[in-house]
Amino acid sequence: MALDWKKIYDVLAVMIIVSVAMAYRRFDSLTNPQLWAEDGAVFLVQNSEQGLKTLLMPYAGYLHTVPRLIAAIFGFTGTSLVNIPFAYNVSAYLFALGVSAYLYFCARQLGIRHTILYASFFSILPIGAEMFMNITNTIWISALLLLNFLLVGHKFYEVPMFRVPTLFLLVIAGLTGPFSLILSPLVLIIIYLERRTIFRSVSLLPLIVILLCGLLQVLEIANGDGVSRAIPGEPEKYHVLRMIAYNMNVLSLQSMLQYPGWLEKGRTAINLVLFMAVAFCVIKAYRSIAIDRRYVLAIAPVLFFGSFLFAFWPMETVATVVSAPRYYFVPLVCIASIFLIAANGRSLRLEMSIYLVYLFMFSPYLKSRFSDKDWKGNVEKYNQGTIGAIPINPDGWIISPKKKTK
Repeated sequence: MALDWKKIYDVLAVMIIVSVAMAYRRFDSLTNPQLWAEDGAVFLVQNSEQGLKTLLMPYAGYLHTVPRLIAAIFGFTGTSLVNIPFAYNVSAYLFALGVSAYLYFCARQLGIRHTILYASFFSILPIGAEMFMNITNTIWISALLLLNFLLVGHKFYEVPMFRVPTLFLLVIAGLTGPFSLILSPLVLIIIYLERRTIFRSVSLLPLIVILLCGLLQVLEIANGDGVSRAIPGEPEKYHVLRMIAYNMNVLSLQSMLQYPGWLEKGRTAINLVLFMAVAFCVIKAYRSIAIDRRYVLAIAPVLFFGSFLFAFWPMETVATVVSAPRYYFVPLVCIASIFLIAANGRSLRLEMSIYLVYLFMFSPYLKSRFSDKDWKGNVEKYNQGTIGAIPINPDGWIISPKKKTK
């Protein structure tokens, strides 16, 4: 069989874009690797204590298979504690590359023109850099596997050689974070809308798999420790509108501007008008899409954002695209996908040039450098017994993993 060099070049282009984006956003993740939050406090520590048992251990009420697997692999191979942050960060990077390759082939199945952009755009969204290069947030990137399988439909699964790998990916993604649960209503909608054909085809099984994963996650939540993300305090007046306004303030770069005092009070109104203008453009682009399951791109962000509001209500104003980018990740991917699919058949050179200029202006929010906790030095002190815990990012987090050999 002859190699399809165009596909190879396209996938390489996707990986280059994702790699450059990751390096720009989190360059220190490789030059000065640090653990981030649950990377150390949950996945590293629990794996050092429990080993493979952690694959069945919920955290925050649900299973986290992808980060648990990464932690288990390096625990099983006896990777030095000093090298764990680098190993975790590289694993998160490789996982993102793998997902981008999957998105490329999904784009080809959808028959859209802008396959390279479709597969890589998640890495250049205007959100905070915390999303990337750590295993904690790989769960959100794994959600794109479920989302795109539902969008593309049965085309992959109908090819016999892809059935087992597809089911494997769906199980892994479905048991990573609550996303199989969040998307379960969408799965039921798909089954209902396609009921005349789906019950007579092999494509029903993967949908059942997603539903079963969602059921398992909801059982874990029901039997969990009742973790709540609600933040105590007095919510702002009209807090949902303010949340929209705060995000538009950042996304429109107005947060970098100093308004005259007489105009400052009108900032909220300006941002709400901008939001309505963007919503109008999204709806217009959506209506021009001619793929079978375009409704997936409309319903999925509602489900994801609805779950975010449910978790944080009534203090959702504290979470923005910069301070908590993970909660906006999938909805923004859906919006970007709508525009890219709607633009099928025409060049996007002008639009992408403008967008790149916008990203350059947005760059203060795009990249971050974690504070240097002197991981190597503190690991040596911890192994020597001169300190009882190792500080990690963000500030205030410490861990005490089972000691490994140097």
